[in-house]
Amino acid sequence: MEHDIEIIGPNLEIVLSGRHMFALRNLENGMLAPIRGYHDEPVKNLITDVGLNSCFARSFCASRNYLVLGTGTTAASTTDTTLATYYAVSTKKSLTENGVTVNAASKYVEDYATHTWANSTGSSKTISEVGMSWQSSSNPNVFSRVVLPSAITVPNGYELIDKYILRKSVPAWRTVSTPSITVNGISQSGRAMLVGHDTYANDTTLIPNLDNGTYNSFALFRTTGDIIEPDISYGLAVCEPCSISSNNNQRASLFTSATAYASMTATDNFTQPTLYNYAAMTLGTYTAGSFTNTKHYSFLASTLPGQSFYGFTIGNVYYCPHFIFRADAPFTKNPTSTYHIGLRTTLARA
Repeated sequence: MEHDIEIIGPNLEIVLSGRHMFALRNLENGMLAPIRGYHDEPVKNLITDVGLNSCFARSFCASRNYLVLGTGTTAASTTDTTLATYYAVSTKKSLTENGVTVNAASKYVEDYATHTWANSTGSSKTISEVGMSWQSSSNPNVFSRVVLPSAITVPNGYELIDKYILRKSVPAWRTVSTPSITVNGISQSGRAMLVGHDTYANDTTLIPNLDNGTYNSFALFRTTGDIIEPDISYGLAVCEPCSISSNNNQRASLFTSATAYASMTATDNFTQPTLYNYAAMTLGTYTAGSFTNTKHYSFLASTLPGQSFYGFTIGNVYYCPHFIFRADAPFTKNPTSTYHIGLRTTLARA
C-alpha cells in the first residue's frame, strides 16, 4: 500500500547579529562631522522576534531594508514589534557604500547597507532609538531595535548616516556534523555539511559570484543598495529560510552510489556522483515564533533506479552552494511510496 515517507535532514542553523555605525554629514559642503562617543565604534542591536519571523517570509536583506528612527528610551526587548516612540522612517540608501564581506575561517557572511536621513525640519532633532524594518510605512514593525548609549543630535541641514551590518554565522559551513535523523520512527545516522563549491577543498565564500549574485547562497546588497536575490535558475538559496527553487530546473537530488561522499571531511575535494533530480522544492508552513522551517522535495520511489539510495543534496550544481547529507547505511526504498526529503533551517541570535 502506498504511503508517505519523510526524510528531513539535519538542522542548518544560521546565527544572526547586527550592529550600527553612525556618522553625520553636512549637507551643504558634504563634510563629515564626528559624533561624540561614536568614533568607529559599532553599536550592537537586538534582533526582535518579529524580525526573525520576517526572515521566513523574505530574504535577510529585504527584512532590514529601511531605517527607522525614534525618540523612545525604553530598553529593547525581543518582544518589541515597533519602536517605543516612532519619529521617522528613511528609505534612502547610499549609492556606493553597500555590499558584502565573507570570512571563511570564521564561517560568516556579512551584508551591509548605508542608510541616510536628512534633517530639513528647520531645527535640530535628537534620536535616541533606532530600528531596521522591511516596511516603509509610518511606525513599521522592526527587524531590530536599539536604544542608543547616548542620544544623537542631528542639526538642521545635516544628514545622519547609519551603516547597518548584519552578520550571518553559518557553523555548518565546511564543518562535518554527525546527526541522526528519524525516518518513520527509526533513527538513521549520517554525516552532513554545507559547501560553497564541492570541488574546492577550502571554500572561501558562500557567494562565489559577486558580480551578479547568480550562485549565491544568500541575497546580498549591490554597491548601489539594490538587493540581489539568488538566481534560482542556476543555484538555490540554501541559506535563505524564505527561499526555494520554484522553477523546473530541479535543484535537489538523490545519489545512489555507495562511495559518493563516503569520506566527507572538511577538506575533501568531492567528485560529484550521478544525481537523480526530482521536482522543485516546497516550503513548509511556518509557525510564527518557532524560528525554524523546512524546505523539501517529493518523489515517487518507483522513479528512482535501483533499490536503495545513500543520501541527498539540496542544491546540485557542483559550483554552487549546496547542503549534503550522506547516510551511514543506505535507505532501502519502498517502490510504492512517496518520499519527502528536505532540510530544516533554524535561526538564532548571537
